[in-house]
Amino acid sequence: MAEIAINKAEAARRLIEAAIRLHFGGEDTLVIKLIIGSANNIVEDLADKRESNPLDDVWKQALNDTLAVLACDAHALTKETDLARLKKTFDEVRCIVKVPREELERVYPDWNMWRKKTARVPVNFLKHADRAPNALMEQQRFESVGDILLGCAQYCQLGFQPTAAMRAFFCWFYAVHPVDGDDKLLVGTATSEGARYVNELSPAEQVSVGQILLDYYLRDESDV
Repeated sequence: MAEIAINKAEAARRLIEAAIRLHFGGEDTLVIKLIIGSANNIVEDLADKRESNPLDDVWKQALNDTLAVLACDAHALTKETDLARLKKTFDEVRCIVKVPREELERVYPDWNMWRKKTARVPVNFLKHADRAPNALMEQQRFESVGDILLGCAQYCQLGFQPTAAMRAFFCWFYAVHPVDGDDKLLVGTATSEGARYVNELSPAEQVSVGQILLDYYLRDESDV
């Protein structure tokens, strides 16, 4: 019998896809959290081993956006500026507040370490059960939609092509959280009065739409 071996990128891909299938299947959030947490750890470790970490520019931009919004908050409190208008889009925020590059580079290492540590708290809570066997953690800490989105995005950022399952998740996520009217996904027939946008459905209905999208993308991939 031939020996089967996989590399770490393949392991990450399979874990991410498993998390997507479980999420759309309405499975246990704790199990999904552990699976996608393992995948994200692998992807981040692979990125760290690159000569130039391809994830750094993405996270620096995220930090820049955060600092810009905080600066806008302070500006609004002191200048009585319309904060809602300032926060309309991140693009507007970037135009209003410029975070000095040297400041960004100075705070990034510590911030990035804090980000990784915070993201791994739920997984480490179970991994190190011997340290606090009677400790409790809130159920909402095991919600994984953001982690799955992050896993898909970081996997692609490493230069890998998104799989059918990842494309289905991207489509579903932006239908549930539309950036503007153009991103809304209508479910139901075009002439049906009962047709509704995905972001207006209940959480359970939204997950059902996700399963439909996953089946569609997987079927489309098998037909190629």
